[in-house]
Amino acid sequence: MEPGCGWQQFEHADVDVAHDDKAPIAVASDADIEAARETCIMLGYGGFVVRKGSATFRPFGRDVLLEHKSSGLWDLGAVLHIAPPVGTTSGTRASASEGDAQCATLVTCEGASWKCDPKTLSRRSGYFASLFRHTWSDADGGHAFQNFPGGQRAFDAAIAWLSRPRGCSVGEPWPLRSLDDVLAVVGAAAYLDAPKLLRAAVRSWYFACDRSREELLQVAIAITEASLQFGRDDEELVTTELKAMLHDLPRHLLPFAPEFLQAPAAGL
Repeated sequence: MEPGCGWQQFEHADVDVAHDDKAPIAVASDADIEAARETCIMLGYGGFVVRKGSATFRPFGRDVLLEHKSSGLWDLGAVLHIAPPVGTTSGTRASASEGDAQCATLVTCEGASWKCDPKTLSRRSGYFASLFRHTWSDADGGHAFQNFPGGQRAFDAAIAWLSRPRGCSVGEPWPLRSLDDVLAVVGAAAYLDAPKLLRAAVRSWYFACDRSREELLQVAIAITEASLQFGRDDEELVTTELKAMLHDLPRHLLPFAPEFLQAPAAGL
């Protein structure tokens, strides 16, 4: 874990903000807690609660969870885990004057600028791996996107996740709660060749609250279209997310979406 980053733990505590206890994880050891923490950060969530051997995520940012932390009668026996703050050395919004920071590159889109570690971006995105490997014309002084798919909000969501220091929270605009956000980030993940970003976006949105069939269908179609942009090595990861989304949809709805015929790996 990066220096200065650390989890906070509160005994007999929860949060008094509306949430759904979806996707509980069994926790019986320190290793299970660590796995829950890694999943929490991957989803862009601010924390989770352990109660009676199960961990359930709280799909809000850490600041919201700290603001709404509760310690009432119903919270006895619960343990609230709050994720570390957003990293302060890289993976943060920056002004143009910060582009010369040591071991960092400036990634920009319209009015947004992010100071990022090139190695971290390269590990999580095939697009950036190619950018820095081949030293494209603007790679040394940073990289500017002219027409990022989904616009500036999708750019912020994608770069926030891709550039986060290990063990630190993602930060705004995560977690993803709106349909527009998840659709935009799925498209951005395909553009940036970042299948794990796609998985994180879909799960962050899906686990946040109950979703309608119409919403699930739109996200499944977006995953199908994105899957065509990934190579064979990443196909299984993407189609696993697609199959999970399709599992919640009635079979009779699927023939009306011809996009699914483009992804035979989904098993339709």
